[in-house]
Order: sequence, then C-alpha cells, then structure tokens
Amino acid sequence: MIRKVTLPILSILFAINGCGGSRTSSAAEDKTGPEITLKGDNPLTLEVGEKYHEAGATAVDDTDSKVAVKLSINLEDELNSGLNKNRLGTYHITYTAVDQAGNQSSAVRTVYVRVTPTQAINDTGVDWGADTLATNSTNCKGMSIIEQDCSIGRDKLSRENKLKKIGSGAAGFDFTKLGHNGKALAIQNKSYSENGSEALGTKWSCVKDNATGLVWEVKRNVTRASNLHSKEDYFALYDTNSSTNGGRTGNVLGDVIGQCFGMTQQNQNDPASYCNTEAFIARVNTEKLCGSSNWRLPSKKELVSIIHYGAIGEPLIDKDFFPNAFAQTIPGSPYWASDALPVDNNFDLARLISFTTDLQSSYSAGETLYGNETNNVGYVRLVH
Repeated sequence: MIRKVTLPILSILFAINGCGGSRTSSAAEDKTGPEITLKGDNPLTLEVGEKYHEAGATAVDDTDSKVAVKLSINLEDELNSGLNKNRLGTYHITYTAVDQAGNQSSAVRTVYVRVTPTQAINDTGVDWGADTLATNSTNCKGMSIIEQDCSIGRDKLSRENKLKKIGSGAAGFDFTKLGHNGKALAIQNKSYSENGSEALGTKWSCVKDNATGLVWEVKRNVTRASNLHSKEDYFALYDTNSSTNGGRTGNVLGDVIGQCFGMTQQNQNDPASYCNTEAFIARVNTEKLCGSSNWRLPSKKELVSIIHYGAIGEPLIDKDFFPNAFAQTIPGSPYWASDALPVDNNFDLARLISFTTDLQSSYSAGETLYGNETNNVGYVRLVH
C-alpha cells in the first residue's frame, strides 16, 4: 500500500526562500576589490625635458565586470606644463577603483625624472662601513650597513672581486699609467721614482682613468719653478672663456703672485713667463704631453672624481698612480677648477677643490673653496 505524505505549505515556502536567500547572502558577502592593471611601464624613467604621457589603467571586478579608475594626480599637467615642468624628482600616481559593494583597490605608478650621465663616474673609494658612530667595520657588514656607501657601486664590486678592471687601482678606481708619448707603460705595478724610467715602470707622465675615460697630468717631485710639471708650482686664475670664467678673466700676469716654471718676474711682454692657468695650459699643449694638445682645467666634478675618500693619509688620492700629489706651499693643496661661479657684486667666486682636510680652517677634501681670481693662487692638475 502506497502511503501519501503531505508537506506543510510553510515547509515548501522555506525550501524556495532558502534557495533565494542563499543567493542574496552570497551577494552581500562580496569583499573582493577590483583588480587594477597599469598600462605602460612601472616604474617609468624620463629624461629631464621628456614629456610624460599618461598610459592609464584598467580595473576588472569579479561581480561588476569593468570598473572606473580614478587618478590621484594629473601628472601630464604637472610635468609637461605645471610647476614641476622639467624638474628632477620622483613622482607617484595612485590609481583607485571601487566596486558596487564599496570594495576599494589601488595601485601606484612611480615616475623618475632623471638626467642620465653622459660620462661614467667613479665611486668614492670608501669600501668600509660603520656599525655605530664610533666603530668602523672593514668588512662592510652589520645591521646598519645596508644603505651605506660601501654597500653599493664600484667599491662594493671591487671588494667582492666582481669588478672587471682594464688597469688597477684602489677600491673601485681603475687607472693605467702612461708614458710621455701617451702609451701605457709595459710595467704597471712599480712605485714612482723621480730618477726612474718608463722602461722600468718607475716613472710616468699621465694617468688614464679607465672608468671615466679622462687622462690626467702627473706632477713631478722637483722644486718649484724647476720643471713645467713641478708639484710645487702654483698659479693665478686667468680664463678668457666667457662660458667658464664667471664673468671675469682673472689675473693675466700671474707672476706677481704665482710661482712657476719659466717665470720672469713681472715681465709683461712675455706671455710664456706668466704664472696664470691659461698660460700654463698653453705651454703644456705646446709640449703635447702624453701625445695630446687638448689639455684643459678640469671641472669641479672631474676633480672630485679622483678623490679617494677611503684613503689612509692625505692627500686623498690613489697615491700609487698620482705620486707627488702633496704640495706644501698653499694650505690644503687646493686645485683650480674650470667652472667658476658668476660674480656677485664684488665677490669673485672662482672654484678651488681641496684634496686634504683642514680642521682649523673647517674645510674638507672635495669641498669647494671660493678664491679671488685676482689675488688667490692654486695648484693645477690638467686633464683631457
């Protein structure tokens, strides 16, 4: 016998409503924000002056399909025509999307506005770090080391024996000794001697920086005014190039305050006797030191590039390649730089770069000292 079972109406309604209620509950549980995809590069690097084009972004939600994306900043206006036009810096754009359930997602694009160096630069020569204010760590390890100078760059690679060098040099420096004809010495690992020879690798005239491509004059260990390249010769600044002289040509005679090879005291009719920087450059170019007639005063940046901040003992330079670098006549052994600042009223802001630190005078190696182009003198290390 078949038995008939009758379900209550409320039970049927509960079953139907239960299914519907389950769908409503699922929609209420939407807690996933939209997925944002940035178009174009991230991070993005621009050269100064290069226009920024907003590539945009898209957002897709698992329940609402496409969702609108809002930008926190209009970087096209900022960089192309606004206050930040052509300005170096790091910029961030935040892209935000919100779905119908109120879930919000965001993504950030980083834009770097940089100047790419046209020439490679040296590291500082500092391949050690400091764990505290009073403790140096020669192995560049420790909890506070990670963002220090020794943890990045050529010096780090050199310390780890991962830096390929054409020549050799302390830390990340890479130098080659050149003879008077501009050719590399066959023997590179000998110490300088004033009585040495190029054949024995014990005397050289120039040094090539293989990292920057610059070639530097090497000074002679002889008394003042006894040789064109004497380490003790010093000069007044004289520069007729309006793009570098800061608005003043300087001291044309030079021999009134300078002391240099060929000087004839106050001989105003013989430019070959002048002790100014331009006259010295002309003599060296006539000589064709190391096969070049393009010698010039280095810029501040170029001079600083050969300062070895990690060196033991002053002057702070790789003394295995730049011997006779310390001259005692002028305190601080400052060298003239080519890029003078424009004059301001009666101030003559010519640049001198020191390779030593003088605590009494409160200046450090690499610091710009401002000299009077008429009354001040400095040493010269030419470059090409």
